[in-house]
Amino acid sequence: MSITTRAVPDANAELIAELAAQVVTTKELPTPRERTRIREKAGVSRRAIARACGVTVATVIKWEKGAQPRPAHAVVYHAALKALEQAAS
Repeated sequence: MSITTRAVPDANAELIAELAAQVVTTKELPTPRERTRIREKAGVSRRAIARACGVTVATVIKWEKGAQPRPAHAVVYHAALKALEQAAS
């Protein structure tokens, strides 16, 4: 069985969707206040988080005010926050 170049992005999309569903259903994202605290404690700008997540600074501001990221972004945002929290410890 050969894997076409088109099958690879489709497989990645399925994996991202599955991981995103896990994050959303287990509610692993910190509270909005905690999201800000983690970022600030690590000394990371909103711009840096936005770039890492592939979104705008305005979107990160919304997340830190309580908006929930879209599932695919939630996966990346959650991983970024965990990494920052571990680095700051």
